[in-house]
Amino acid sequence: MRFFLVTAVFSACLVDAFCTDSPTIAVLDFENHSFVDADTYASLTAGLSQMMVSAIAPIQSLNIVERQRLKTILDEIKMAQAGYGADDSSARIGRLAGARYLVLGGFMVAPGDKIRIDVRVIEVETGLTLLADEVTGKTRQILKLIDQLSLKLVRKLDIRLNRDDERLLSKSEDVPMQAILHYSEGLHLEDQREWKKAGASYLKATQIAPHFQPARERLDIMVRKVKNHSS
Repeated sequence: MRFFLVTAVFSACLVDAFCTDSPTIAVLDFENHSFVDADTYASLTAGLSQMMVSAIAPIQSLNIVERQRLKTILDEIKMAQAGYGADDSSARIGRLAGARYLVLGGFMVAPGDKIRIDVRVIEVETGLTLLADEVTGKTRQILKLIDQLSLKLVRKLDIRLNRDDERLLSKSEDVPMQAILHYSEGLHLEDQREWKKAGASYLKATQIAPHFQPARERLDIMVRKVKNHSS
């Protein structure tokens, strides 16, 4: 039964990925390459990927694979524990997710509140790496760094941007690392369906940084989820 389910999902996703004018992109959780205090920044694996999703999601000429859908696929094909760094594994996830492009990322937090973030964009159909780039800055500049990488990504893929898109990818403000860590932890709690705890983490993030839009968006979603489950 599971085989037929995966086959059906795969067939439908191929149509979604390659038969529409708007390309579909899947952004996987980033890898933590930090040598110092790696455990402290472990939750950023989810946070950075979702911040990139939030950055490019408003672009109307793009389709984004939702995080929950990716998680379901990872669970279904039993790859969550084995990792997905290899190109063949990454391509398989991309095909099942119905993605034309797959974004892989990594980060390293260094002493002096510095962070390096790198991304690699793979074309699922061919397995070719279309973009490999990195940015470096202060941890408080993470949103700006993500926006820089996102802009490079969409330009490399020849995604048409209007003035609003350009503006959205260049208006991010500095956010304290502690707010970003609370936001990232909230995403992991969402993966465990801990809606109230996730909401509490997002609330902490917004209290530290009221202008942190990705955290505000997730907080609103959690409030609705908790309300729906309570009614």
